[in-house]
Amino acid sequence: KPQRTSSIISTEPVKNDINHLKIGALVRNEFDRLIRNNLLSDEMIKHLLDEKYSKLTFNVNYPILRKINADQSTFDQRMINGYSRYWSTIYKINGKRYFICNDWYEKSRTKFLNWVDRLK
Repeated sequence: KPQRTSSIISTEPVKNDINHLKIGALVRNEFDRLIRNNLLSDEMIKHLLDEKYSKLTFNVNYPILRKINADQSTFDQRMINGYSRYWSTIYKINGKRYFICNDWYEKSRTKFLNWVDRLK
């Protein structure tokens, strides 16, 4: 008769706390929530399309949003200098389609969370 074993309890931290999420997952989760709750105004979208705003606000080197051009391949639109800088997921915000920048680093976590708090 096989012996019963108890469940294994993981020592890994729970990943649902925003402080434990990797920066990319945090950004995606928060943008999903902001979009779902219609918290991105047209004015804010204009800012997120701007490279200078993205650098000053998040310390990210590319515009956070890239508007999708229906006449161009979505693959090509995600590329900058031969590197994919945008997630492949298409986000529909206020009736328009966008990609979200994937080039996030830990150094931007606090700036990003402060920005999210200001939107609430």
